Amino acid sequence: MKLLETLATLGPGRRAPVTVVEMVLQAEPGEASRLATIVNQLRDDLLLKLTSLGLEPDQERWRAIPARPEGMARLAGFACQTALALQRKAGHTVEFEYFLEDKDPLTKRQRFRFIFEHNDPLTGELAGDLAMRIISESCSDLKWTAEFHDATEPLDSSIEAMLVPARGLLHPRMFST
Repeated sequence: MKLLETLATLGPGRRAPVTVVEMVLQAEPGEASRLATIVNQLRDDLLLKLTSLGLEPDQERWRAIPARPEGMARLAGFACQTALALQRKAGHTVEFEYFLEDKDPLTKRQRFRFIFEHNDPLTGELAGDLAMRIISESCSDLKWTAEFHDATEPLDSSIEAMLVPARGLLHPRMFST
C-alpha cells in the first residue's frame, strides 16, 4: 500500500460529524486482488495480534467487517478499527470510521480513503500509521512504509512511544455524533 496523503481535520467536515484522520492510499499493482482472498485469514490473525498487543477493537464492528462487499473495504475496516483501538488504549474516546473509494483525477487509478475519528491530530496520524504497520506485519502480501513512526523500533516500543504523549492529550469530545 502506498500512502498518497494524510489529512487530520480540526473539526467536523464534509466526510464526518467529528474530527477525523483521512488516509488516502493506493494499492500497489496486484495488492487489491490478493487482498480479497486473504481478508478472512487476516481477520483472525490480526485479532490475535491485536490481543497480544493489549488492543481491543470494538467486537461488534469487528465481526461486521467481513460482510463488507470487497477486500479493500474490509481492509479499511480493519485498519480503522485498529487505529481506533490504539487511540482508545491511550484513553481517547473515538469510534467513528468510514471508507471511500474514488479515482485520482490525474492518473485515473483507484484511491482508497480510510477515515477514522481522532481527538488529537498527531495521535490520530500515528495511530493510522501504526495500524497499517500492524496489518502489514500480520499479512506478508501487504507492504507498508511507515510515515510517522520509526519502523526500525520493535512494534511494542513504537506503540508505547505513541501512547505516552497521547495519554497527556486527553480532550473531552468536542462534537456529538
